[in-house]
Amino acid sequence: MKELNEREIKRMMDAMYLAKRIWELQPELPDGISSAEMHVLDAVEQLSAAQKAVYVSNIAAALKLPRPGVTRAVKVLTERGYFEKETDGKDRRYVAVRLSEAGQRFYEEHDRAYFEGLKEKLGGIDASDAETMIACIEKVYDALHGCAEEGKR
Repeated sequence: MKELNEREIKRMMDAMYLAKRIWELQPELPDGISSAEMHVLDAVEQLSAAQKAVYVSNIAAALKLPRPGVTRAVKVLTERGYFEKETDGKDRRYVAVRLSEAGQRFYEEHDRAYFEGLKEKLGGIDASDAETMIACIEKVYDALHGCAEEGKR
């Protein structure tokens, strides 16, 4: 494995800045929902398929986001009627989240349309290139996030 030099690191960081700019170019989401809220909806949908109860901590871990931000998104989505909450029978401190019927309809309608639109725009990107990009971004995140965590100690 060849070690990164300063120029390559700078190019990587420039690419990360471009990635942030790309994020800002996403198509508009409907009904004033933010992309963060849509990601929380998606995470709950995905996690619900894999496990019985979904908690804020599960969502935060899946999205690699701090719990307070996820808690705020869950609150907003619950107020809009997209989520239902259920207190754990054994420990009332734990509150499970699931899509309501309205949330399920919204998710199915808008998630499909949103990603079909992106698929048209991104159709020229090879799937293996996308996998390489995803793996690299995850490695960079893990490396930098680990450094940030060490700095807090």
